[in-house]
Amino acid sequence: MINKYNVNPNLAGSIPALLPFGTIFLTPLFGTIYDQKGKGATIMIIGSLILILVHGVLTIPVLNEWWIATIMVIILGIGFSLVPAAMWPSVPKIIPEKQLGTAYAVIFWIQNIGLWIIPLLLGVILNSTNPEVAPNKILLRDAVSEAYKSSLNNSYLNLSEKDIIKLAEINTSLTIDTLVQTSTYKEIPNSAINLDEMKMAVTNATTQALKQLPENKDEKAYNKAVEKATMNAVYPIVKQFKLNIRYNYLFDLILFTVLSISSLIFAFLLKDEDKKKGYGLELPNIQKEST
Repeated sequence: MINKYNVNPNLAGSIPALLPFGTIFLTPLFGTIYDQKGKGATIMIIGSLILILVHGVLTIPVLNEWWIATIMVIILGIGFSLVPAAMWPSVPKIIPEKQLGTAYAVIFWIQNIGLWIIPLLLGVILNSTNPEVAPNKILLRDAVSEAYKSSLNNSYLNLSEKDIIKLAEINTSLTIDTLVQTSTYKEIPNSAINLDEMKMAVTNATTQALKQLPENKDEKAYNKAVEKATMNAVYPIVKQFKLNIRYNYLFDLILFTVLSISSLIFAFLLKDEDKKKGYGLELPNIQKEST
């Protein structure tokens, strides 16, 4: 949300937080529709199409307005509601009752394998397609940490070295998020930057800014002042050197789109299998009694 849609770091988590609301309110509704009207395989196909639409739109680089991301997350919540609402009730129609426990166990096993492997794969893809970003962020954190150790180690708040490193990591992350959100410069490769010179400039500027802070024994207020001083010191230097600190999630989103397409293929295969073997996936679960 911050890297592509320039959402304020303090609000960036609010947009993904909309996703569970769709599943909370809509999954029972779609489950009821399946019970009353059927069309289980069709519902899964529609859900898969929604997933393809959302991830496809999020993949397009030029669509980078925050409201687009908000709408797509809401629609994604609908897609996430459709698929499980139809999938879980369909299992007993396909699997014999004596094997239902095994079937559900296998489903959860596969699901958890995906929850384990996909985030790892996303991380590998993100780091391999943005090889300079993580090292550059570490460089900035180390530069700020050096400034903090020399300027805050003997402060009247008696900060330990562990506290100083933690504070440096937090404030560096906030500074980077703000830079990503508000800066418009075009990043240049690390090979075109004197990284040692930039690191020294960050350390010196941060140290100088911290020395000018007035005494304040209120720890919360003091930490806030340190955060602001760090941002004011680091921001112009990073922008001047045009350091690459912005992740490009294009290939991760392509992976999500491919996975969505695969879910659509499986949904069509399931519907075709239902036609051949008559599982009744398209029939309602609640059958009207004949008089």
